Amino acid sequence: RKARKAFKIHLVAHSMGGLIARCYLQNIAAGKETPVDRVFTYGTPHGGIDLRGLGNIPSFVKFNEIDTFSESRMRGYLKIPKSKPVTSLNGAFDESRFFCLVGTDYKDYDAAKGLAQRAVGPMSDGLVMIQNAAVDGAPRAFVHRAHSGHYGIVNSEEGYQNLKRFLFGNVRVEALLEITELSLPPNVQKQVDAGKKVKASYHAEVVARVRGKRWALHRRTVDEESAIFIPFEKVKAQDPVHLASAFLMRSERVDKSAAGLGFSLDLGVVVPEYEIDGALFLKQHFEGGYLYREKINLEIFWENDEPRLRYGFDSKQPNQTSRSATVAKIEENGGFVGYEFRIPVAQNTRPGMKGTLILRSFGWG
Repeated sequence: RKARKAFKIHLVAHSMGGLIARCYLQNIAAGKETPVDRVFTYGTPHGGIDLRGLGNIPSFVKFNEIDTFSESRMRGYLKIPKSKPVTSLNGAFDESRFFCLVGTDYKDYDAAKGLAQRAVGPMSDGLVMIQNAAVDGAPRAFVHRAHSGHYGIVNSEEGYQNLKRFLFGNVRVEALLEITELSLPPNVQKQVDAGKKVKASYHAEVVARVRGKRWALHRRTVDEESAIFIPFEKVKAQDPVHLASAFLMRSERVDKSAAGLGFSLDLGVVVPEYEIDGALFLKQHFEGGYLYREKINLEIFWENDEPRLRYGFDSKQPNQTSRSATVAKIEENGGFVGYEFRIPVAQNTRPGMKGTLILRSFGWG
């Protein structure tokens, strides 16, 4: 009985396999004790499959049982009420123990002679839109890989490294960006001062790497059509934007004599195309400009059994971590769950940005 209680299962699934895992968790195992400890999905259409120009696959389209991925049918076999999104686990499993790997290279998916990737389009892995590839509240990583194939998401080094760290890592880190101030280009500011209405939405880029490795754990960029879209309303409300989830392993340190776990974030916020009184304002606009761009080097270490974070900016000193981040304990439902580190970030240009990089650290494994 003791051995049975200690026995744990890790479910690893690709594509529809992730929906099968959810069927088990949200039907058979719902409300019961289950040996499933963690779930990792590659390119699973948790929110169904969308087609370019049509949206979610209609339930009346029955060809080759493709309606399996329509939202209405998914609600039935996943037991999800209409009051919740189809990407919800509906309380059946702890979202923090459910990892979603999201592919972004739609151009490399050649199934059905390329018909699928043409039907689905950008912001996808060629079959699954990135907005549909993750469970609500779950940690996730984005990699520039297609849904399948020799160089697809399952065969990728990035996929393997994320899987290994999620299953056997020691520290979970969630990175967020809080934008507190945005300055406008001088010529746009003149339009604002003249009483004209200016509108803009923003894109953030982020690449997460661990020290000493050539691959990235997480990658979202404008050029690869996977950048994070930030509507102006979110900026105005100073609502933190989720950048990345990462799991770190002590056994994977390149320098075993060093106690800290090193990683980095390449962070960029792109200069937008401004609208003035409803018309694009492209005077003096060059594509590829940044309100903020920096590689931030990070290292978590421990003092008196509590984590501390050192950081450094590549623009000041490449690959070094010489500054200490402020730290506070995180409490949820009256109990301690982790630590929050805050790093001020700023680019004092016009246009430019000021804000805070927030890193939340949780024990893992």
